[in-house]
Amino acid sequence: YLFIEERINRMCKRNQTLLSQANSCKGSEKQIVSTPPSLFRWCLGLLCASTFTMAYVLTPPYILSAVVLLLLGYPSGNVAFLYALPLVISMLTPARPIPDLVGLFSPMLDYFQYEQIIESEDELRKNFDQGKNYIFATQPHGVLSMCAMCSSIHSDPKYRRISTAVASSLLTFPILKHIIGIF
Repeated sequence: YLFIEERINRMCKRNQTLLSQANSCKGSEKQIVSTPPSLFRWCLGLLCASTFTMAYVLTPPYILSAVVLLLLGYPSGNVAFLYALPLVISMLTPARPIPDLVGLFSPMLDYFQYEQIIESEDELRKNFDQGKNYIFATQPHGVLSMCAMCSSIHSDPKYRRISTAVASSLLTFPILKHIIGIF
C-alpha cells in the first residue's frame, strides 16, 4: 500500500510541475487543469490493465492444455470437452469490437498517466468523417499495446470503431481475439 501511495504522490508532484510549466507559457489561450487520481481509481486502472496482460499470458497454456486433454480424453471425454468448450466456441465465432464496453476501462488512463496530444483535432475529425485515411502512431507499441488501448478508451465513442490496440495476428487467435478484440 505504501509503495502505491508513494508512486501516486510522485506522479501528482510531476503533474503539478508540468501543469505549472504549461500554464506559464506565453500566449497559452487556456489553462490546463488536472487533478490527481484517487488511490481507488489508480488501483482500478491497475486491475483493468492486468486483466488484459493476464489474458495474453494465460491463453496459450490454456489452449495447449485443452487440446492435449481433448486428444487424450483425460480425465474423461466429457470433462475434457467441457474444459475445451470455450476454445471451441471461440474458434467458431468471429471477434467483433465492442465500443460501448471500451469506455468502462477509463481507470486505465489514470494508471498509465495517459495524455493525448493532437495538433488539430477538429480538422482530423472532419477529414475522418469524410472518409480520408490516416495512420495513427503511438508509443510504445508492440503485440499488445496498452498505449493504443488507452487511445481507444480516451477517444470519442463514435470514433472507437477504428481497430486498434493489437497486432492483427491476435485477432485470429482463439480466445484472445475476443478479449483483446473489443478495441
